[in-house]
Parts: sequence; C-alpha cells; structure tokens
Amino acid sequence: MVEYSREDLEEIKPIYFPSECDISRELFLPVCKASHRFDCMSGYFSSEMFAELALPLANFFLKEGRKCRLLVSPSLTEKDVEGLKYAYKNNRHMLPLVFGEMDDLKSQLERDALKVMLGLIACGRLELRFVVMSGGMFHTKVWLFETSIGKLAIHGSSNATKSGLVRNFEQMAVSKSWSSSASAITVGELEDRFESFWDGVRNDAHILPLNKASIEAISSTAAGEDSEKSAKKIVSNYVAEINKKELKVPEWLIYDHGEYAHQGEAVAAWMKRKRGILEIATGGGKTLTSLICISKALESDGKAIVIISVPKVPLIDQWCEDVVSFGVQPVNASGLGTDNIVKELNRVRQRIKYLDEHVVLVITHDALKNERIQKAIGRYACKKALIADEVHNLGTVDFRETDLKNLDYIVGLSATPERQYDPEGTDRMFRYFGDVVYKFTLEDAIGKCLVKFKYYPHVVELSECEVEEWYEINQQVKKRGWAFESDKSDPALEILLVKRRRILECAENKVVKLKEMLRKTGVSGLKRSLIFCTDKDPQQLEDVNEFLLGMGVGFHQVTQHESRSMDRMRGIKNDFTSGAISVLTSKRVLDEGFNVPEIETAYLLASNTVRRQWIQRLGRTLRLSPKTGKKLAHIHDFVVIPPSSEPADADAKKIVVSEFERVKFFSELSLNCHEQGGGDAVMEMLIEKVKSL
Repeated sequence: MVEYSREDLEEIKPIYFPSECDISRELFLPVCKASHRFDCMSGYFSSEMFAELALPLANFFLKEGRKCRLLVSPSLTEKDVEGLKYAYKNNRHMLPLVFGEMDDLKSQLERDALKVMLGLIACGRLELRFVVMSGGMFHTKVWLFETSIGKLAIHGSSNATKSGLVRNFEQMAVSKSWSSSASAITVGELEDRFESFWDGVRNDAHILPLNKASIEAISSTAAGEDSEKSAKKIVSNYVAEINKKELKVPEWLIYDHGEYAHQGEAVAAWMKRKRGILEIATGGGKTLTSLICISKALESDGKAIVIISVPKVPLIDQWCEDVVSFGVQPVNASGLGTDNIVKELNRVRQRIKYLDEHVVLVITHDALKNERIQKAIGRYACKKALIADEVHNLGTVDFRETDLKNLDYIVGLSATPERQYDPEGTDRMFRYFGDVVYKFTLEDAIGKCLVKFKYYPHVVELSECEVEEWYEINQQVKKRGWAFESDKSDPALEILLVKRRRILECAENKVVKLKEMLRKTGVSGLKRSLIFCTDKDPQQLEDVNEFLLGMGVGFHQVTQHESRSMDRMRGIKNDFTSGAISVLTSKRVLDEGFNVPEIETAYLLASNTVRRQWIQRLGRTLRLSPKTGKKLAHIHDFVVIPPSSEPADADAKKIVVSEFERVKFFSELSLNCHEQGGGDAVMEMLIEKVKSL
C-alpha cells in the first residue's frame, strides 16, 4: 500500500460531509497511515463503526508499534448500562453486552473488523474504556491523531456509527495543530477533554475500563494470527476494489427515497426494457439517473464499453466529473479529433481483452454520428451501452443503418424529447432509442428538486424605425399573400417572414426596458443574474455588455468563444459562484446542460416559439443551490407584439398566439400568475390583440 506523506496531510480539507463522500478512504485512511497513535472519543458508538473504519484500522494494525485509545459511550438502554456496570464490578466479560456476539454481526467485513479490534486489544495496542454519564449525554465525536509533523483532530457532528459516517447529512471538521494558532488551540482543548475523561477525574461521568475478565476473554479468543489475517484481507479486498474499474453507484447517492425518489422510479422503469428514453425535467437528476441505470445493468458484466454522447463540447467535462464519482476515470474526448478518438477506442479495446473493466468514453453527438467512430465502437466484443444526453438533438440521424444498431443498453435523456415542428425526426429518434419509459415533468420537479419562481412579462413596443421597417416588409408580404392560401412553398415569402419576426426578437426597446429595470435594481441589488440575448443580432449582446460595464457591474459573457476553453468556463463559473462577478450574459450556448445553480434571476431578451427552449431556460434558473440556499427564482420576459395591419395577417396572428403560449406556459407554473405584474393581465391583452388581427 502507498504510504502517505506530509504533502498528503496538507491536502486534507478543513471540512468533510460523510454522506457526500467515502469518508473512510478520503479522510481516515490517509490520516491513519500517516499517524503513529490516535485517540477517539465518541457517543452513540456501535460496532458498525468498525466496519466503516475497517480499512484505516487494518492499516494501523499492520504497522508494528502503533497504538490507539477508544473512549466510547455505547448506545445502550438504562437496563443495559446497569448490566455493563454489574459486569465491570463483578469481573464479567463486558464486550458482549456492548457489541453482541460476533456471529450476530451482519457482514463479514464487520466480523473481520471486530477481529482486528480484538487483536489490537489482546496485544496491548488498543485500550478501550466506556463512558457512563451521571447526567446528560456524552455526545462528542472527536478523533485525535499524532503524526510526524504535529497533531491533527477530526471533530464534528458525525457519530461513530454507520448512520453517522455514511447515511446522515453530517459534517466533520479537520484541525491541524501546525497550520495556525487557532487550530493548535482547538486541538489542545480537545486533547485536554479527552484526558480528563480517560483519567476519570471528572465529576459528571463514570469511566469503566475493560476489567480483567474481559481482557482474558479477548486474549484467549483473539489469536494474533487471525487478527492479522483479517487485517490483510481487508487491505487486499480494498486493493482489488480500487483496481477493478467498474461503474458502481456511490454510497452517498440516495435515489430510492426522499426528494429524488423519482430517480429510483425511473431506474426501475428503464430496467424492465434496458432501453428507452427518460423524460426528466432539468434539475431532476437526469445525468445521475442514467449512470445508475447503466451501472445496474452492467453489475454482472466485467467487460463493457459505455458511450456517453452530449450535444456540446463544454458538457463533456461535466459528464466526466459525474462518471468519476461512479468509480471510473472516463476517456475525455474534449479536444480530440476523429483520428485520435478512433485510436483511443482501438487501444482500449485491445487492453480489455485481457482485463475486466468498464470503459467510458464521453464524446459529442457530432462524433457519435461519425462512421469511423461508430465502426470502432462496433468492433468491441463486450457489452456495449449508450447514454445520449439531450437525445432530441439526434432525431436527424437514422441509427438503424449505423454500426451502433447492436448496442445492448440504451438510455436517451431529455426534458423535452419530441422535436417540435419535426415529426419525422421525432419518429426516427423513438425508433432507435425506444419509447419514453418514465416521465418527470417540470410541474413534478418545481418545489422538490427545483425552486419555485415568480414570472414577470414586460410588454415593449417597437421603435418608430422598426415599425416603419415592419410595414415595408408587410407590403411585400401582402403582394405574396396568395401563398398563405396555397399549398405551394414560396421561399421568397419565407425569407420575408423570417426578417419580419427578427424585428420583434431584436427589438431595441427590449434593451431599453432592461436598462431601465437594472438602473432601479442598482449595482448592489444586481447579483446572481443571467441575461439571455438573441443569437440573431450580435449588437444586442454588445449593447447589454456595454451597459453593464458602464454601471460598474461585474459580469462575463458566455458565448461559443468562451465555451471552447474548459479552463476558461470553469474560471467563469467559479467567479460567478464566489460572487466575484454578478451577471452572466449569454446567447444559446447556455441553453442545454450547463449547471450554474446559483442563478436566481433570468432576463429573457431572446424568445422564440420553441417550447424546448422555454423549458431549458427555465431549468437554468430553477436549480437548487445548496451553497447559496436559494429558495425562489425570478424570470423577466420581454414580450413584443406586431403592429396592427390591414387586411388580417395570418402570420402576425401566429406570432401573437405564440407569444401568448409562452406567457401562458411560464405564468401557469409561477407563483404570481394572478398578482400584479404577473401573467394574467398580459395574457388578456394578447387575447384581445389576436381578436383584432
């Protein structure tokens, strides 16, 4: 096993949350391996603690001369406490009263860990004493370690039980005596308390050491050879586990109950067919759910290739981070061209002929469509799986005619799988990926895994120049009005209609209204905000950026230029999270997949008729943010309606109807639909406008 150095100790973080990490391996293992002695005092102590800390204790046992002291208050009834006191006074074996019989322990790991503990006691390297409080509770949780560079304390709310170390949301702080005077004081105070209990000099507690009968019983049953064998088995199993690169659901991930119980329902639905689409709202945990599905499907398969396909390069890094939490270091195809992806696939295919492992490759949809990459994947003789993120983007390709037709497991992910205005593409997608096997809508998610929100639609008018331009185009549209009544396509008319709609989306008064709102908000009130600009006119984004700069607001734009660099994107997100910048300005690049949960307010300058984009932009804003404790989000939408025209204009009516549908969509999900400034009044106005056209 690798030894731990001073550098490793320096890398130990100041705080850990056991339910979110493997506390035994990430914290206790490196600290134990770097220590020559440790003391522990803990209330609510149970034998399960030894299973959770089996690996650190085993490593401690296998190093000669290392000693430890345990000062514990077992979780016992008053009757059990009296029995323990009686056993101590009358020289009866005490441990069965606390830990039960070894045969009663649930797992082999617990039994091996208990053998290690008994072996340490038998050879005099572990001293165990029980605390019985005179009144109140012994509720401390402290570990004190002596290392070659100083003393280190681990302390916090976690009990020395399985629940305390794994299941519950707890925190454990780390204080290093050499890092600061404050830390040295903390460690010293904790040491003083430990010694006062250990020496039995306190008036508020009775200390019961192991009596002679207990030590003799342990010495007669805990053969050093068995304890050493158990310690070596624990360590060797750990080595085998870390060398076995298989997707495995992390212990901290609770998906079958609680706020994310829908993930368990989705997994169960998908496992019936082991293919199909999961229609889960943004923020509902699509990524983790799909990885759970594939992990469970591959539980009995030692060899497998898993392809994860994402719409954009920046999402590759995000997916890779989640895959790592499932125990596999994925192949990150960011920055790799077709030749290098194929080479990597061929290299890994040769390697897993001789090794059992799950290989995960994260690529873009464009790479997935490449015939050479498909053929390289098709050559794998093991189980093959595909996870397609934002699967609606793949409706343009008929996978039935590709080398990916014989995949064993397929998961499609999308909050909105149907391709609006493209029934043929939707049909192609469903033919390959299968039907929607589970649905978790925005309505289901809001208030559970998404925060609630208020929606404010702001009606703005076209400028005089824009109205004039609208009417000029309108005259040309009227000349081709016959096309509205005809089934024949008219490319010239389509171009005119696109130009006319562009006037509305790029209306300059949207930015005027935004500036007015931001001035009222002020620099101090403008934080954790996102401004979506149109991608049809770069001037709109430039105008917004220039205004924010003039206000002295910390901001950063996120466009395709920024998203090409993973380091730059990480830097921008970190600055936004920390509050170094208050506003992100963006175009469509932030629509899909980007997770910036700290966003609290969104301004939608750009809007269109695509329902998927409404959902995606809403999802960007409603994600839960444990770091900031976000409880409520705010959505500001800018509604522009066309000028009246004679005779009735079918396309203008469609525009107003689409604006109404968007306002209705957001309003019905919001908290303030019927309040002043909510959607009701604007919807009524839009209905009247439709009647007038």
